[in-house]
Amino acid sequence: MENPGKNDINYEFGEFRLDAGQRLLFRESRPVPLAPKVVETLLALVERGGLLVTKDELMARLWPDAFVEESNLTQNVFLLRKALGGAEYIETVPRRGYRFRGEVRHSPAGVGDELILTSRTRTRILSEEETTDDGPQGATEHLAFGVVEANARARSEASLAAAAAPSLASVRRRVRLPVALAALAALLVAGGFGVSRLVSSGGRRVSSPDSRRAAPPPRAAAQTMELRRLTYDSKAFDPAISPDGGYMAYRFHDGDQDSVRLRNIANGSTVEVMPPTLEGYGSPTFSPDGSYLYFTSLRRGVKNAVIARAPVFGGTPQEVVREVWSSFALSPNGRQIAFIRGYDSGQEMRLLVADLDGGGERELARSKSVELWFAIWGSGPAWSPDGQKIVIVAGSKGPEGYYNYLLEVQVGDGSAREVPGARWRSASREAWLPDGTGLVVSAQERSGAPYQLWLVAYPSGEMRRLTNDLNDYDKVSISPDSRLLVAQQETNISHIWVVPDGGAARERQLTFGASDSDGRNGLAWTPDGRILFASTRGGAYNIWVMKADGTDERQLTSDTGGANWGPRPTPDGRYVVFVSTRAGQQNVWRMDSDGSNPARLTAGEGESAPYVSPDGRWVYYTNLTASPTVIERVSIDGGKTQIVPNASAASDPVVSPDGRLLAYDHFDDVNGWRTAVIPADGGRPPKLFGFHAFRAVVRWTSDSRSLIYIDDKHLGNLWRQPLAGGPPRRVASYGEEWLSCFDLSPDGRALAVSRGKLYSDVVLITNFR
Repeated sequence: MENPGKNDINYEFGEFRLDAGQRLLFRESRPVPLAPKVVETLLALVERGGLLVTKDELMARLWPDAFVEESNLTQNVFLLRKALGGAEYIETVPRRGYRFRGEVRHSPAGVGDELILTSRTRTRILSEEETTDDGPQGATEHLAFGVVEANARARSEASLAAAAAPSLASVRRRVRLPVALAALAALLVAGGFGVSRLVSSGGRRVSSPDSRRAAPPPRAAAQTMELRRLTYDSKAFDPAISPDGGYMAYRFHDGDQDSVRLRNIANGSTVEVMPPTLEGYGSPTFSPDGSYLYFTSLRRGVKNAVIARAPVFGGTPQEVVREVWSSFALSPNGRQIAFIRGYDSGQEMRLLVADLDGGGERELARSKSVELWFAIWGSGPAWSPDGQKIVIVAGSKGPEGYYNYLLEVQVGDGSAREVPGARWRSASREAWLPDGTGLVVSAQERSGAPYQLWLVAYPSGEMRRLTNDLNDYDKVSISPDSRLLVAQQETNISHIWVVPDGGAARERQLTFGASDSDGRNGLAWTPDGRILFASTRGGAYNIWVMKADGTDERQLTSDTGGANWGPRPTPDGRYVVFVSTRAGQQNVWRMDSDGSNPARLTAGEGESAPYVSPDGRWVYYTNLTASPTVIERVSIDGGKTQIVPNASAASDPVVSPDGRLLAYDHFDDVNGWRTAVIPADGGRPPKLFGFHAFRAVVRWTSDSRSLIYIDDKHLGNLWRQPLAGGPPRRVASYGEEWLSCFDLSPDGRALAVSRGKLYSDVVLITNFR
C-alpha cells in the first residue's frame, strides 16, 4: 500500500501541512505533537486522496509484523480527529474503513525546511514524551472509562463516585471479599469508574504530579522475555512467590469454595495447605521468613474481611486485623501490615498501618474528595523493600476524565506524591522489584482493552509494557532475585442466550466468540422483541442490537472516543438511553433507536445505570459522585435533574412495569447492601429485603409483584422474590457458569441472559527486566 515515492511530498489541507518524509504534522507552521503511528495513519488516508482505505489495509501498514486489536486503529482515528478539530476530515465507512474528505494540495518537501530544522528537535521530544508506539497515552490524551465499579474498581471491574466502566471492572475478576465491599465495588467500577478522594494526613496536601514523560526504560538486548503456564485447570488466582523463590502459593477456586495450594515451581508438585471453605481466601502472602501464609477471609459476625495467618504447610488460622476493604502488604521486617478501610458507608477510605498483633493501628493517608481516591477492588498497598514508603493505586480527574496512577506514601510522616508519568485508564495491582528500582503494574490503557503488565522505573516513572495480548493480567509477585515473576492470567468470556417460555430445554445461544464480553455490562429487550446489548467487540465497549434469534446484528455506537454501555429502550421504542464517557465524563445519553442523533441528558461527573419509566417520561439513574450516592431522575428530553426522596446510599434503580414502585440497591452500616423498594416518587422510606443481588442486577416480573435477581453468593443461580414476602424460589441454575446480566421480554414469557466463565491460570515470566 505504501508508496515510497511520496515520501518527499508535503500534503496541505486547510490550515495543516503534513511532511511525508519526516512524518510531522504542522498547524499554521506550529508542530502538532502526535505519536508516530497516529501520523502514519493520517499519511495513509491523505495519500489515497478521498478513496476508501480499508481497516485491513491500515492494520497491515501500521503493524505489519504484530497482531494487535482493531481498537488501536480506532484510537488512532480518534486522536487524529481530536488533533484536526473534529470529524470534518475523516469519514468512517461502517464495517469497512475510513476516507479522507479534505481538499489536499501538494508541494515539494523543501517548502518549509527551515522551519523544520529550527523546530525538529523540540517536536520529536514532544512526540516521545506524550506517547510511545504501544505505551499509554499522555495525560492530555488519556481517556477515562472508569467504572465508577471500585476503582471509582474505582474498579473499577471502583468511594462511592465515578471512575473509569463497565465497570468493567465489576465482574472482570471475582475477589472473595464481603458483600458490602463487593457491592461497593460494583458502584465504583460499573462498567469501570473511579471514585475521587482527597488524600491528606494531618492537613498535608498531596504534591502535584510531575508532568514530564520520558522514553520507556530500555530492555537488555540479549534477553527475550519468556512466558509459560504453571497451572492448567483455569481455577488458579492470587499467586505469591515464597521468600526463597522455590514455591508459589495461590488460591484455588472451585465452584463456590476456595482453598489454598502450594506449588513447587521447579518440579510442579502441588499440595493443599488450607482446606476448601465457603468463607474464601484472598491474596495469600508469605511472611518474610517464609514460615506463615497471610490471607483475607470472611468471618461470621464480621461485616467486612479479616486478615488472618496460618503456618505455611497448614494449621488453624489466627485472626490479625478486622474490617479490611482491600488487599494488604507486610512490611519487609515482618512486624507491620498495611491495608485500606472504608468509613462513613464507604464515602471515605484510609490507608492504615498496624502491628501484627492487631495493635498500634495508625492512619497514613485519607481519601475524601472527588479529586482523589484510593482503589480497593482487587487492589491494595505495596510496601517498598527499604520499608520507607507504601505505594497504592489511586485515581483522580484530569482534562479527559478519570484515570489511575501510583501514589507513594511515606511511612514516617504520611506525606504523599504521585509517581510521575505512570498513568492509565484503570490500574489494579502493583508489586515492587526487590531492589526498589521499579514496580510491575497490572493496568488497562483504555476502556475495553485488556489489563496488561507494565514495568515502571522508580523514581522516574518511565514505563515499558511487558505483555501485549488479549488476556487480562493481575496479582503480580516477584522472586527476591528478580528472576521470576508470576501473575494471574485471565480470560473472561460471556455470551447471550435466550430462554423461551417453556424452560431451559429450549434455550438458544445467540452470540459466540473466544474473547467477547457480550451483555456483561448491559442487556435489554426492546418493545418490538429485539435485544440490545453492550460488547467489547473491536476492543472498546459499544452498544449493539440484534433480533431475538441472533440474526441481523447491528452496531449502534462506534468511534465515539469513549465507552458506551448499559442500554435501555424507551417503552415506545423511539429512543435508547445508555451510559457513555465520550464527553470525558460518565454521563447518561440518549440516541434514536437506530443509533443516530445522540444527546447528552446529564452533565455531572459520574452517572450510571439508567432505567426508563414505563410512561417514557423519566430516566432514573445513579449519581455516583454524591456523598452518599443517590438516585436521581431527568426528563427523557433532558433538562434539570431531580433527586428521588428516600433513595440515599442507593444505586441501580429499576421501575416496576406498572410505574408505581422503584427497586434499587440500598446500603446501611448495620446490614451492608440489600435490595430495597420505595414508591417511584420516593414518597416513603424503603422496604428492605434480605438479599443482595450480584452487581445489583434486579428485574421486575411483568405483573409488578415479584423481583428476579442473581444470587450474590452463587452466581449461576437466578431467584424470584415475591414482593408480599415469603421465601425466594429458584428460577434457573447454570452450575459453574456465572450470570452477569439478564432481562425479561416485554410480555414476560422469555428470558435473555448473559452468562459465561472466568478462566484464570498462573503464568511464570522470566527475562522481563
